[in-house]
Amino acid sequence: MEKCFLLWAIRGHWHLGTPLNPDYLKKVLKKDGFSDQDLIEVRQVAQNLVFKKFATKEEKEGYDKDTIQLTDTGFFMGEVIEEAQTWREYVYILFSIFVWLMVGWGFFEVINKILIVLKNIFLTWQ
Repeated sequence: MEKCFLLWAIRGHWHLGTPLNPDYLKKVLKKDGFSDQDLIEVRQVAQNLVFKKFATKEEKEGYDKDTIQLTDTGFFMGEVIEEAQTWREYVYILFSIFVWLMVGWGFFEVINKILIVLKNIFLTWQ
């Protein structure tokens, strides 16, 4: 949920100085497809963002105790997440597939060498 919220901050949060209360966080996250059951923990999401220094608490009179305001670090992390989800994500997937194919190929090569050695040992026994 934190990741989705930080992405929203980059893509759709146009009033940068606006404090965001938990009800607003729920509305944003609901648009991202989170269920009402998931949104029970929206206050924890706000607290996590504050703890990770991606947001600060707005402790003004009349505000909910979990009202937050995003920091520069929060916006920067949103940009990092957004960049990670672009073409680089596909490069990473292709790289991962290539690495696992090489690991599989190496495994079969080792098994092949072991079988050749065992075959030679067996032939010398006879």
